[in-house]
Parts: sequence; C-alpha cells; structure tokens
Amino acid sequence: MKTILKSMHKNKGNKNAIKHGLSGSKLYRIYREILQRCNNKNHKFYNYYGGKGVKCEWLSFEDFYKDVAFSYQDGLTIERINSNSNYSKENCRWATPYEQARNRCSNLLVEVNGKECCVADACKMLNLKKQTVYTRIHRGMSPQKAIFK
Repeated sequence: MKTILKSMHKNKGNKNAIKHGLSGSKLYRIYREILQRCNNKNHKFYNYYGGKGVKCEWLSFEDFYKDVAFSYQDGLTIERINSNSNYSKENCRWATPYEQARNRCSNLLVEVNGKECCVADACKMLNLKKQTVYTRIHRGMSPQKAIFK
C-alpha cells in the first residue's frame, strides 16, 4: 500500500488531478460506485442512498484507499454498519454477501436468547421452517410471536 501511495503524483494535464495508477482496480470501482449511489440522481439505487441523505465522507479515492485498503479481501463488499448513516471510516467495514444480507433495513428482527437477530437466522438457530414463520408474519403475527408460537 505504501509503495502505491508514494507513487501518486500530479497529473501534468490537469493541475488538480492526482494520478494514482489504480483507476482499473476493484477498490477504485467500489469507490466510484459509492459516489454514484450517493450523488447521481439517475443511479438505480440513488433512492436508497443519496435519496435518504446518505453521503460519502471520503473526499478522494486516496482517502478511501488509506482507510480501507489494508483490510480488503476478494469476495468482500463494503458495508455500512449503521445503514442510515454515511459512508465513512467509522461506519464501514468489509463484509461477505451473507453478512451484508443480515444488515438490511428491511430485515425483520427478533430477540432470541437475549440477542437480536433477523428472522432467517432465528429460524436457523431454532430449527424452524422459514416459510412457516414468514407465512405467520404475512397473516398478521408479530415476528416475535411467529417464531415462538
């Protein structure tokens, strides 16, 4: 990482542009996608990010890279710990798709053994059929009652 960051230099064609040599990298694409979701009203997911007031606090790719590159691994995606808060060093982590699916605002949460978890995980822990539980919820039961009927 230090070698790459040391090699950053001003682009001669544009005095404000910084050439970092990473524009084709996976991390650069992730950063650009964050910016699109937060800033581009025409982006298909803008309503879930920028439209809800979510912003990217990294003002440059270099700042993003310094904060998150050390812990990135292939197969991980960037996740906001608090899905109602901004993209920032303090609120982001790398997660597997499975972990990210558990951190959605649309998940139904229940308490099992004093710990909050989504209905799908509760079903797995308690060896319940998900379809049965979701049918109960769809028919008007609270998620907690649907699990512990």
